[in-house]
Amino acid sequence: MMMGKSYVDYGFHFGGSKADNSDDIKNIINDAASTKIFFNASTGNMLVEDDKILEKLFESSKIVTVHAEDKMADKAIEIAKRTKTPLYLCHISLESEINSLKKAKDSGMVIYGEATPHHLFLNTEDVNKNERNKMLLRMKPELREKSDNKALLKAILDSTIDTIGTDHAPHLISEKLEKLTFGVPSVEHSLELMLNKVNDGTIDLKLLTKIMSENSSKIFGIKNKGILKENYDADLVVIDMKDHSTIEEKDIITKAGWSPYIGFNRGGKVLTTIVRGNIVYNNGIFTDKFIGKEIIYN
Repeated sequence: MMMGKSYVDYGFHFGGSKADNSDDIKNIINDAASTKIFFNASTGNMLVEDDKILEKLFESSKIVTVHAEDKMADKAIEIAKRTKTPLYLCHISLESEINSLKKAKDSGMVIYGEATPHHLFLNTEDVNKNERNKMLLRMKPELREKSDNKALLKAILDSTIDTIGTDHAPHLISEKLEKLTFGVPSVEHSLELMLNKVNDGTIDLKLLTKIMSENSSKIFGIKNKGILKENYDADLVVIDMKDHSTIEEKDIITKAGWSPYIGFNRGGKVLTTIVRGNIVYNNGIFTDKFIGKEIIYN
C-alpha cells in the first residue's frame, strides 16, 4: 500500500475511554461503526474498569463492541442488558463465553458474537510446539484448547456466532521475536482458511458469505455493502476453489512478512479483489489507480 492510500474502503470504531468520553461518543455516533470498550487489558492503554463510566459509555452508544474475556463477557452482557444497548462480543475464544452469548440471545437481547480464524484453527498445542511459536502465536485473547475450537465451530453452525473477524495485528516478525508482543496478522488468509470448512462439507458457501460479509454489514449498518444486489457496491473476490496449495512464507503479501498459518493448506486461493466494481488486486499485483474511501453508516 502506498503511503496515505488504501486499496479498499474502510471505516472506524470509536474507542471508549477510562477518562469518560461519553459526550464525544454522542457527537460522532453516526460516523463510527461502534464504540469499542476493553474490559480486559490488551495492546494499548484502553482498559476501562470504573463501572459508572462503563454505564455512561454504553448509554451513549448505538452499539458497543467489547474485548471481554471469560467472566468479563458476563459483565459486559449485564451492562448491555441494563442499558438496553446492542452488544457485539469480539473474538470469542472460550466455550464458556459461547454459553453466555447463547443464553443472552435466548433471553431476547440484541447481542452478537464474533470468532477469529486463529481461535478456530489454532490452540495451545500449536503454541507449545516450539520456542518460536511461544513468541509468535500470542494474542489477546490467547489461544485456547481443542475443545474450544470445536465449540466455536458448533456455535457458527447453530448461528450463536454471527461473524468472522480477523483481529488483524500486523506486527513484524522481528518485533514478535524480540519481545512478547500480542497480536497476529490474519486478514490475508482468513477466507482461504475458512474455505477449508466449505470443502469438507462443514459449512456451506451461503453461510460463509453471511458470517464473513453480509452479517457484519447488517450489524453495523454499513451502507451499500455486504451483499451482491442492485444499487449496492460491487465488492467481491474471485477464488480458485481448486487451489489447495500450502501457505508459504515466500508468498506472503502483508507487510508483516509472516503468517500464523504457514504450512496450512488453502481451501481456495483468492485471485482477484474487486471494490466498487474496480479491480484493486489481481494475481499478486495491486493497482494504484483506485483509492478507497471511508464508508457510510445507515
